[in-house]
Amino acid sequence: MKTLTTLLALLVIFAIAGCDDDSSNNTNNVNNVNNVNNTNNVNNLNNVNNTNNVNNINNTNNTNNVTVTPESFAQELAAEYCAIVFACCDGSAYIRGNSLVNSEAECNMTFGGFLLNFLTRPGIEVQSEYYQDCADDFLAPYDVACDEPIVEEYEEDGPAGCMNLVEGTLVADEACDDDDQCLGDLACIDEVCTVLPGLDESCADSWECEAPYVCRYNGTNDDICVEAMIAGDNCTNNDFCDDGLYCDGTCQVQKAAGEACVEYYECESYDCTNDVCVGDDDTYSLNDTCYAE
Repeated sequence: MKTLTTLLALLVIFAIAGCDDDSSNNTNNVNNVNNVNNTNNVNNLNNVNNTNNVNNINNTNNTNNVTVTPESFAQELAAEYCAIVFACCDGSAYIRGNSLVNSEAECNMTFGGFLLNFLTRPGIEVQSEYYQDCADDFLAPYDVACDEPIVEEYEEDGPAGCMNLVEGTLVADEACDDDDQCLGDLACIDEVCTVLPGLDESCADSWECEAPYVCRYNGTNDDICVEAMIAGDNCTNNDFCDDGLYCDGTCQVQKAAGEACVEYYECESYDCTNDVCVGDDDTYSLNDTCYAE
């Protein structure tokens, strides 16, 4: 399954400045952007305000028999997201990439534009049957009151329902900007759709190997694709252990917040302070997206 790394950047990476006088204050990190109707149950997507019921958005509009296009999907999802943000924020708000928008209309234009650009790039084919799944999973974590913490349970690459929303069409040796544009298991390496290296072949990044292999330093020369070591396997370097593990003679499971540590890499958070693993505090509320001068 092709992962949506670009969409992850689009939907997940949010730097929140909070509700203070400094627009560069990023003490609250927003890793996802979603839009949920605060006063109603939101199970599906349509372009409505926060006090109306939300209807399904599938391949056709149930009331007008209008085919859903990338343009209408982007517009409606942006409208839903921006409506919920501005139901909590009276004035300005921070959205994607610490972008400050000063009205709901500006939010619709900015966020809708990002979505549309993603869906209409060269080499991308939209799988319209996944519009509804993507919208549902995208919006679900924000079904909270303005001051309640947002609990995000996304896959590593973004909302699960969005994983199949686009497919790449570019074949090997065609120019590309990211993996999503490449067909099947091809990857965009050095801006060219490329067959991933296999076992014992040279690689450059941890993801640049044919599944299930991973790219690791071989101890003497270049990085190569190897089978990742699991917990309990003998090791000499953290790089050889699978994700979530570190090397201490054998691959060990990384420690949770509050557990004793010596080195930063022993901790899930990669933060060992005063010999104790410190947890990541990435919780935030919709109120944290607001900005008041």
